[in-house]
Amino acid sequence: MNNQPIPRLRKTAQLQIKEHLKKNTPFVLLPESNWETKRDEFLERLESFPLTLLRYHKTDPAATRNNATYLKTSYSAIVKNMDAYKKSPDYTYNVASDIRNLGQDIGKSVFEQFAPDVVSYSVLEEINFWVNFGGDPSGLHYDVYDNFNFQLSGKKVFYIAPPGWKKYHAKKVSTFQGHTSSYGNIRNLRENASDREVQEQLNEFSEVELNCGELLYLPTCWWHEVHAKDSLNTNVNFWWRNESKLLFKFLPQLYTSLWTYAYRKAKGI
Repeated sequence: MNNQPIPRLRKTAQLQIKEHLKKNTPFVLLPESNWETKRDEFLERLESFPLTLLRYHKTDPAATRNNATYLKTSYSAIVKNMDAYKKSPDYTYNVASDIRNLGQDIGKSVFEQFAPDVVSYSVLEEINFWVNFGGDPSGLHYDVYDNFNFQLSGKKVFYIAPPGWKKYHAKKVSTFQGHTSSYGNIRNLRENASDREVQEQLNEFSEVELNCGELLYLPTCWWHEVHAKDSLNTNVNFWWRNESKLLFKFLPQLYTSLWTYAYRKAKGI
C-alpha cells in the first residue's frame, strides 16, 4: 500500500484546488469553523423528505446497485432502526439517495455550504446523501464522475488508486458491472490475485482518512474502496461529469458506464 499522503488544503486555496481538478488528482479540504451548525441544519431539513434504503445480500458486492432491493425510508426512521441494520446476519444496508431535486432547494443549499466555489451547481448530475452503518466495505470500483465527498458524521477510510480500465480484474462490460473488480474488494484481490502485475498495481493505492467536516475530491475514474466507521455514518457527495476529460482520457471507462446506465435505465433503478 502506497503511503504517499494526499494533500490537505484550505477551502480558500482556490489556485491549488483548480490545479488538482485540471490534473485529475485527489485532495482533502479541511473543515471550516462553522461547518457543524450547517450540518445540523441540513439534517434537520432533510427529516421530512423520503430517502432510498438499499438492501444487499451479504454475498453480493455492495459497489453496484444492480442487485439491490430498493426500500423507501426517512432519516428519522434510519436513526431509529440503525442497530437492526447493522446487526442483520443476512443483509447489508445503506442509504443512497439523490437529493438534488428535493424541495426547498436542499440540494443547492448543501452544495453552496460545503463544496468549494470552483464548480457551478448547474453542471451537477447528482447530489447523493449516504448513510452507512459500519462494517462491510463498498467494494472496489470506479465512477465516471468527478466527486466532491463531504463527511457529515462518523469517519470513512478511502483506499484510492489512479485510473486504469483493465486494472484489478475489472468485470466484463457485458455484465453491466464493468466498473467493479471481479474480486469484490482489495482484501480478496490481494489474497487471490496471483499475477505479478496486479500485485504491483496494489502498491499504487493510498489510504485517505476522511473525518467529520472534511471533503475529499475523488477524481473521475479513480479506483476506490470505502470503509465506513462508526454505527451511524453520513456524508453527501456531489457528482459531475467532465465530458472532454472522459472523451480524451477515459473513453473505455465511458463506454463501460454507458452499458451500465442503459441496464439500470431499463430496470428502472
